[in-house]
Amino acid sequence: EGTDYFRIFPEYKGNAMFGKTITFDSQCFKSNTATLIQKDATTVELTIEASSKSKWLCYDWYYIASIEHFHIENVFLPRTHKLVISNISRSEMEDIKLQGLRIFRFCDGHVGTLVDLFKTVKMFFGGFSSNPKLPAPFGPKLPKWQIKANYEFLQHSMGISMTERETNFVDIE
Repeated sequence: EGTDYFRIFPEYKGNAMFGKTITFDSQCFKSNTATLIQKDATTVELTIEASSKSKWLCYDWYYIASIEHFHIENVFLPRTHKLVISNISRSEMEDIKLQGLRIFRFCDGHVGTLVDLFKTVKMFFGGFSSNPKLPAPFGPKLPKWQIKANYEFLQHSMGISMTERETNFVDIE
C-alpha cells in the first residue's frame, strides 16, 4: 500500500474469456470474478462481481483492453459491474475469442498513481542535451533533485546506501 516507484503500470489480473470465469483478489475487494459473454456479432459484455470489501472508502481501478479498445473502470461498491463494448470489428472479435479481454488493476488510486508517476519521472527528467550552455535539467548536467531521487530509489527499493566520495582531478591527455 502507498505510493512507490514504477507503480504507474497496472498489475495483470487475467484474461476474461467466453465461457470461463476468472477469479482474482485486489487491495479493496478480496473476492472478484469476471465473466465475458458475446451479446451479438459486434458486442460483448464483461461482468465483474466484486465482494468482500476490505475498507469502507477503498476502490479498485481497472484497465480493460483488447487489441482495439481500452476502458478504465472504477469499482467502488461491492456489487455486479457490467461493461458493454459495442461496434467491435471482425478482427477484434476474433482476438477476443482467442485471447479474451485483458484485465489489469492499477496499484494505487487516481491520486496515488499521479504521485507514483511524479516519483518515477523525477529519476529520469534531466540531462537531455550535450550542449553545456543549457541549464539543468535541459543541459548535460543532472539537477540535484534528480540525483537525490535516484539515491532514494536505490535505498528504498534495493537497500543500497550511496556514500559521497571525494572527487579527485584526473588529467587525461
